[in-house]
Amino acid sequence: MPREWDALNRKTIDFLKEGKYREALEAADEAVEFARQAGDQRHLAVGLNNLGEVRQILGDFAGAEKAMLASLDVCNKTHGPEDPETLAALRSVAMMYAGMGRHDQAESLFRREISGREKHPFADPADLVWGLLGLAESLQAQGRNDEARRHLERAVSILEKSSGDANPDLGSVLLRLAGIHQNEKRLEDARNILRRALRIYEDTVGSGHPAFAEALSRLAENYLAAGIHQAAEPLLEQAVSILKACLPADDPAIARIAEKLAHSYQKTGQNAKAGQRLKEAVAIYRKALGEEHPALAQARNSLGELCWSQGRTDEARRLFEVSLKAREAALGPAHPAVAQSLNNLAVLLGNDGQFAAAEPLHSRALEIRRKHFGRRHVAVTQSMENLAAIHQAMGKSREAEDLLRESVAIWEENMGKDHPSTAQAYFNLGTLLFARDKHEESEEMLWRYRRIMVGQRGGGKHADCTHSGKRQRAT
Repeated sequence: MPREWDALNRKTIDFLKEGKYREALEAADEAVEFARQAGDQRHLAVGLNNLGEVRQILGDFAGAEKAMLASLDVCNKTHGPEDPETLAALRSVAMMYAGMGRHDQAESLFRREISGREKHPFADPADLVWGLLGLAESLQAQGRNDEARRHLERAVSILEKSSGDANPDLGSVLLRLAGIHQNEKRLEDARNILRRALRIYEDTVGSGHPAFAEALSRLAENYLAAGIHQAAEPLLEQAVSILKACLPADDPAIARIAEKLAHSYQKTGQNAKAGQRLKEAVAIYRKALGEEHPALAQARNSLGELCWSQGRTDEARRLFEVSLKAREAALGPAHPAVAQSLNNLAVLLGNDGQFAAAEPLHSRALEIRRKHFGRRHVAVTQSMENLAAIHQAMGKSREAEDLLRESVAIWEENMGKDHPSTAQAYFNLGTLLFARDKHEESEEMLWRYRRIMVGQRGGGKHADCTHSGKRQRAT
């Protein structure tokens, strides 16, 4: 029995390495059924976990959740809740939830895993490190950067004590730690950490390894965030070359770096090159992951935005519509990525004068964002402002004013009254108020805008009120 099951399991793993995900799914299904028929609970748990991972790669999150929870249940019953195999299954479920954006659930499971591993003081330190890494990523996704940083710094300390810079796992933790510094605009600190990770990877796995390519990609992102585009492009081009040399031609990792390179090209006005890279990413995702995978939907959305910027609105609309359909199928109708597609499609329709078609799309995007982020989060203001523009175009000025007043309040609460984003909210409201003949309040809003953006700290409160209003924007 073990030999036959091992052969099936090896087929699954080999297919995964080759990027043959549908073949891997068939092999994983066969391995699970074989173990179930034989009554072998240990191999059944492993097979179910593998099946869940393959389904997750293919974007079948419901199927992935079912398989991984079944694996965890088998481990609990067979080994007990604190057995290393149960803790490994627990981590798999947590990682799955993190990949689905269900970070509160992921956090709870990562904490359970860490607690269980801390009760085994002689266990491999790396096992604890990966739990800390997962917990940190879930916390970071919830905006709790200080907590995330503490867990990552603990992971760094564990690895430094156990193996120093000779362990490539340390590079993985450093990449995540650099990400937190970068999100908090400490770009130079992040850059230094990324350079250390590159040295570690070069000395341990070599400069032709996918991990080295990932570190190059992260360093390129850092340069992009700093506006140093000329430094980012060669790093991303090198990363793509490394991956193409060591991975199958249709591996999604190549597509992910190609998307980043496309973004870099767009920043420097190289739209033709950007389009080529995005089309490359779309082709890879389609072949490897299927039509409804969220990664393919995101690449199509990005390509749609590029087409739109070049005036190819029919092509952009088709890409937005296909992206929306795929995201709804893979992620459900209330996911933030669905709101992004709704917003982009609605803005395109609104700019084409199709206000009645755009209005319900913006309304739905706003509702999704309110439910996901909360009613007072800045992430909802884009939908508020874009819906307000549609209302105004349809003659619903009162509804537009209500939305823009709410947007102003949210920006003031979150960013303060002197932030450039708050200034833009003042401008939007001031322009609408001027159109509604509320000149005194309009003048106040537009003066606030100019005080922040132009620096008029003294003198009169007069602003140029002959503005045409806010243009809707895509994400």
